[in-house]
Amino acid sequence: MKISEIECLKGYHCERPVLFHKEMDYAQAIYNANIPYRPGVYLVYSTTGAAHDDKDLLYVGKAGVTQNGKNPTLNFHQLPIRLLAATKRPEKYTLSIKNDVARSKLWPWYIEKGCFSGIRIYWFITEWPVENPNDLESKIKKELPATWKKSI
Repeated sequence: MKISEIECLKGYHCERPVLFHKEMDYAQAIYNANIPYRPGVYLVYSTTGAAHDDKDLLYVGKAGVTQNGKNPTLNFHQLPIRLLAATKRPEKYTLSIKNDVARSKLWPWYIEKGCFSGIRIYWFITEWPVENPNDLESKIKKELPATWKKSI
């Protein structure tokens, strides 16, 4: 599903999606994107070919709020921090035996292994406390086909 097809994102704007490919430093790419330290959601797409056109939606994530429900609270994992934070290590990732691995190491590893030519990250700010990024993430996931499952 293309980013332009996700209806609940129609009122949001992604200033500069982050493109990352083999020749780049992932952490530097996140830093260069100047993503504000604010709550929001992000979508990660694989890219294909020399033009790095979007191919498949790999991941939908949120940042900045700890929980849904009556008492959600703002946390320090704002968008740029979350994009660099550790995530669960896939079984095939043998460069570390720890349970978690930093995305700055994991996503380049996926590219190096030939899973895809690059990734593009779209990010959308939510206006906390009026908007909870958890709610927007849920809306996005409801629009995805039933057959979709995160890949990374």
